[in-house]
Amino acid sequence: GWQMSGRSIRKAFQGTRRDISFGILVGILITAVLICSFILLQPLLLPHRALIEAKAVSLFPLAWYIPLAVVFSLVHSLFEEWYWRGFVHTELAHRLAPNVAWIVSALAFSSHHIIVLSQLFPGILTVIFSLGIFVSGLIWITLYRRTGNLLAPWISHIFADGTIFAIGYLLI
Repeated sequence: GWQMSGRSIRKAFQGTRRDISFGILVGILITAVLICSFILLQPLLLPHRALIEAKAVSLFPLAWYIPLAVVFSLVHSLFEEWYWRGFVHTELAHRLAPNVAWIVSALAFSSHHIIVLSQLFPGILTVIFSLGIFVSGLIWITLYRRTGNLLAPWISHIFADGTIFAIGYLLI
């Protein structure tokens, strides 16, 4: 498994230049999808600006938004990749058929985001965004399977989180 005694986090994120390139390419594609989605969904998002800002201010001063967004995009995505792909998916893959593990782990990944999303958006937006997170989970599992490490999914995840924080910044 991916227990600390079996494989360190550091080794889990070691990869090649090709892995880095995959991560960047997929990250750019996800960024493009997120930006297009923001443009298309902007009329549905704008009415929720005050709630998004209130939630952000309840957590930290807005002056901290950009530094926290950078740290969160780098560090939180690292731990999400280690946990959701490196641990959850790997453990499920030992117990289930590969494609079942692929779907179940992506569902688990997206389901834990539903709680956060539902605090900011009405049902339809929560469903749309959760579907996007589910697809992202499938993509990151695929990157993990193809590269054998978490570097490419992590890099791609950094792009996604950074873009989401940029959109959040535009909204508030």
